[in-house]
Amino acid sequence: MDIDVVLVQDITSFYWSRLRKALLNLEHPTINIEGLGRLTIRPIKLKDITTEYKAILQHINPKYFHNVHRIKDLEIKIEKLENMSLMLSKQEDNKLNVKTKRVEYEKTKDNLEINT
Repeated sequence: MDIDVVLVQDITSFYWSRLRKALLNLEHPTINIEGLGRLTIRPIKLKDITTEYKAILQHINPKYFHNVHRIKDLEIKIEKLENMSLMLSKQEDNKLNVKTKRVEYEKTKDNLEINT
């Protein structure tokens, strides 16, 4: 194929940088990578990391100037993790809601078939 090598490198580097940003910014609980599969966030790991970051944050002394950047960094990470936790809980609620509606539909469908 007559494709410019620089163009291919630019496209792949853009794709992987976009993917890396999506992973670091916790944009969605599930990220699909073409040809490799899905990366999903485990709620248990999310909870563990959040508690670990909160424990680290408690041990940092905010009186010292050199710790201010670490504190802000950890606060941003904790906020992102808590937002992802909310996303996961909403997603789980939606799944349960769909499941209960499906079960109710199946029951009403069976009742309609019996009555006719």
